[in-house]
Amino acid sequence: MLDFSSIKTLSIEGISLKKLAINGKQIWKKQPSFVNQVPISVDTDGSIFNGVGYKENVRLSSSGGISGSAQNGSVTTGFIPFPDGDKTIIRIKGVDWINAPSKQNGHYYIIFYDANKASNGYTSLIESPATGFSHIITITRDSNGVETFDFNESYGTTNAILQWIRNNAKFFRVTALGKGADMIVTVNEEIV
Repeated sequence: MLDFSSIKTLSIEGISLKKLAINGKQIWKKQPSFVNQVPISVDTDGSIFNGVGYKENVRLSSSGGISGSAQNGSVTTGFIPFPDGDKTIIRIKGVDWINAPSKQNGHYYIIFYDANKASNGYTSLIESPATGFSHIITITRDSNGVETFDFNESYGTTNAILQWIRNNAKFFRVTALGKGADMIVTVNEEIV
C-alpha cells in the first residue's frame, strides 16, 4: 500500500498537482499550507474567543465591540493579529462579506484595533459594501469564493483610515454572513 500522507507537494514534469487519483480512487490531496486565523482568534484576555474563535448571530458595532443587537446569520471572529508593514493582504473564504448586505440586511465590518485591542471608531472600520473605500483597499471575490482585501499602500498617508491602520493596527476582527465552522481568514497567505 502506498502512503502519501507525509508528501506536501507532488509534481509531474513540472506540473504541480492538487490531487492524485489511480483508477478513480483519490490517493493523495495537497494539504492546505495556510493558517486559518478563525479558530485561534482571541478575546480581550487572550483566551480563544467564545471557545471556538467565533460567535454566530452577533455582529460588531461601529465602535468595535460586540453589538447588543443580534444579527441572525452572521458570524464574528475574535481578535486576529494584523502584522506591521505596508503590505498586508487579508483573505476570507467560506462566508460572504462583499455581497452580504445584498443577501441579508445587516452590518458587516472589518474593524482594526491597536495593541490594547481598542478601536478608534469609524477611523478603524471598513463596512460592506466598501463603496468609498476603493482608494484605501481593493476587495475582490474570485470564482472559488475567496475574498481578497488588498491595501493600496501607494495611495499615500493622507487618508485618516489608512493612516490609523498603518500606524496603529495590531489586530482586526470580521463580521460576515455565514457559519463560523465554514469561515477561513488568512493574513498574507493564499487560501488553497
